[in-house]
Amino acid sequence: MEEIVGEISPFEYSVEKMLAAGGSTGTTTATKTTIQLNFVVRVAPAVSAHVVEVTLNPQEHQDYAWISRNDLERYNITEQMKGVITDAFSWAEKNISAFQITAIE
Repeated sequence: MEEIVGEISPFEYSVEKMLAAGGSTGTTTATKTTIQLNFVVRVAPAVSAHVVEVTLNPQEHQDYAWISRNDLERYNITEQMKGVITDAFSWAEKNISAFQITAIE
């Protein structure tokens, strides 16, 4: 990442996790609520002006994809996440001229 250039609306979500109950053979459920902050970032090309190398943190991410609006329905993601991505496309359409790639000689 080179710099944060915009922010997309955050959202909250909850995840339930089964835990072993202390001292017994049963289990209990714990719910964790998280707020997801969403940013638009500019990345620095690692190889050339048209190639961006992506490195994922395996503790946090499973995969990535560069997609267009038309690709969005192919992915099995929550409606909240679809909203974030749609908002990011809208942000890009309004602001992309400020971030046009120029050839690196």
